[in-house]
Amino acid sequence: VDIVWVMDTTNSMKPYIDRTIKVVEEASKRLAQNTELARSLRFGIWGYRDSMSIPDIGYNVKNYTPSLQSIEQFVPVLKNVDVATAGSEGYAEDMFSGVHGALDKTAWTPDAIRLVVLVGDAPAHEVGHKWNATGQNQETLRAIANDRSISIFAIHIKDPEAEQYHATAMEQMQLLGANKGQEGGPA
Repeated sequence: VDIVWVMDTTNSMKPYIDRTIKVVEEASKRLAQNTELARSLRFGIWGYRDSMSIPDIGYNVKNYTPSLQSIEQFVPVLKNVDVATAGSEGYAEDMFSGVHGALDKTAWTPDAIRLVVLVGDAPAHEVGHKWNATGQNQETLRAIANDRSISIFAIHIKDPEAEQYHATAMEQMQLLGANKGQEGGPA
């Protein structure tokens, strides 16, 4: 089982990043508590921000785990995940590039059950926006995930001060989390 976290690491996540990383760590450790299961679990984490045109943004997309890792290797890596010191311009971010990077460039284990857990607080730049680096949207990414048998689970952190963006972010994340063969709605 390959579990890859895709994390919003933009400046807007500053109030939430420490708690979010703690949840990633605790959830990953809980999954690995079963010794037999732990032998077959591999973890990864990607960070996404926004356009490199924004001064001091740091990166657009970063793979913190070029190879998937055991829980013992993964937990120390989480300490390297931090937020951008510079803020994005506007509230939308390049979430679609983060998801695309994880789907397309993760060193997936052959024949593994593949899971992506997306965590973010803002919607993605729509197709055609100058800072949507991959040109992807929720529909094309959902199709890529389906083709590669990857399930996506989305966690939307709702900042009360950004309520006007919640509907767009939820729509995008719900479609990303509409996994093939899943009953009962988006994950």
